[in-house]
Amino acid sequence: MEKALYFDLDGTLLQYGDYSAIVSEAFEQVVDRVDPAWHEIRSNAFFDAFERFDPNPYETGMAAVVEHANLDASAETLAEAWLAAELDATEPTPAAHDLLSELATKYQLGVLTNGVTHVQERKLAHHGLDEYFDTIVCSYDVGAHKPDPAMFEVAKDRLDADAYVMVGDDRDADMRPAVEAGFMPIYVNEGAELPVEVRGLSGLAALAGLFG
Repeated sequence: MEKALYFDLDGTLLQYGDYSAIVSEAFEQVVDRVDPAWHEIRSNAFFDAFERFDPNPYETGMAAVVEHANLDASAETLAEAWLAAELDATEPTPAAHDLLSELATKYQLGVLTNGVTHVQERKLAHHGLDEYFDTIVCSYDVGAHKPDPAMFEVAKDRLDADAYVMVGDDRDADMRPAVEAGFMPIYVNEGAELPVEVRGLSGLAALAGLFG
């Protein structure tokens, strides 16, 4: 039986520290200062643009701060500094490379992620994770964000398999819609206790028998 395993990206394959510190680094680098109020302004503008599938929500978020604070810097420069800081601050989840290397020899693998396509692809390439995957399904490609069922239908279209698995860290965005779409859900959670949950990606290897 041919099986396809899909992985969420942010929070599952990649881990972050304090996100506000990531953005602060971008402000410090470009304008040599940061105001705590800028974070809410940027965040509100970013997520509003993200939900509307704005082509560049990073730049839109920074443009709101530039206008509010009358900064002597372009939104484009700040957005690129923000993305660069984000790339540097993320780290692959422990065991990610070893696990994916092993699974890639047995199954079709995909990434199913909410995000701007070129940004998510850049994250994967930055950490050398892109080589393991047969496809990357980004919400910006689909025109819908998880938990919208359209994401999971496109995932099925991208990889032709008899059964599908979804590995993620969010019950509402990953697990519940995956079950509704007919995927086997694997919830990655450091405090996991249930049989279909694992403590980090390293625990996923113990569930290999579930995949067949």
